[in-house]
Amino acid sequence: MPSTSKITASIINLRNLRRRYRFPADDGVWRESQNRPRRDAHARTRVPGSDRVSISGRISSSFDALADTAKFASAAALILLIASLAALIVPGAQHGAVDGYTATRRIEVCITRSTFIALLPLAGALAIDMAVALSRTNSTMFALASGVAFGALALWFWYGLAFRDRARYGAAARKIAAGRQEEGTPMSEKITYMLTEARTNLPGVQAMLGFQLAVIVTQGFDALPPYARWLHLAALGLMALAIILLMAPAVYHRTVYAGENSAQFLALGGRMVFAATIPLALGLAADCCVAVEKILHATDLAVACGVVVLLGLTALWHIVPLWMRPR
Repeated sequence: MPSTSKITASIINLRNLRRRYRFPADDGVWRESQNRPRRDAHARTRVPGSDRVSISGRISSSFDALADTAKFASAAALILLIASLAALIVPGAQHGAVDGYTATRRIEVCITRSTFIALLPLAGALAIDMAVALSRTNSTMFALASGVAFGALALWFWYGLAFRDRARYGAAARKIAAGRQEEGTPMSEKITYMLTEARTNLPGVQAMLGFQLAVIVTQGFDALPPYARWLHLAALGLMALAIILLMAPAVYHRTVYAGENSAQFLALGGRMVFAATIPLALGLAADCCVAVEKILHATDLAVACGVVVLLGLTALWHIVPLWMRPR
């Protein structure tokens, strides 16, 4: 009698075969799947962690132990992370508002440019945060060298390697992509793009909500001015609202249409995903204000930073896509 481990191994192997092969009903012959990655205009690069803007570390009581230079550097890293997040969400906002989730050449170019732009401030934030974290080792030179090394490494793998190989490889593929004729996008793919956008934004917003909840139980939260505490609680509610809006389309699609295609659902779901960026922008601006207040202890400057962030995110995620929308 075969052992339990052998039976388990056989089941795992069978599952792997099912993933790799398809079993046609017409001739009953196993064939290797020919499914290829389709050209997905909405499958943009969303860097894990780039949309998880950490506020809790900048409000906790241990943050006060850092040198003033490290605090200012941490504030700069926070601004860079928000800038990176803003650029990464631009294609999603434009794809729904401008193109109606149709796969167009315009949105492909937007995805490429937004990703290219977003990685630059992310590399800077990574370098700064590594230097600030390692500054706790009481070796300033080691912290600075490590931060520069990580920043340079990120720039090499995200930019240098691609530009080095661009001249030698990919010319034919880029020519084909530039000359490809736009085709009509089926309703099923449009719905997939819209739901993908919601799923892509959701983990970052959930992580942000977790950081905000963690802040409330830290000692540093009690030391904040009253307006900053209320502002942070308001940001907490805004992030919760963003999560509700991002999760609503998938639930509605299954409950009302049993997962089938519908133009009415595409319109409603697209409005929900677009609307979710409104509380997201407000929440990020509010918590940016709270973080700057904690770092600089300057209420006027903190409010100014929050307003600038809000205006920037509103312009990129709402005003520009609505202005570009076909009349």
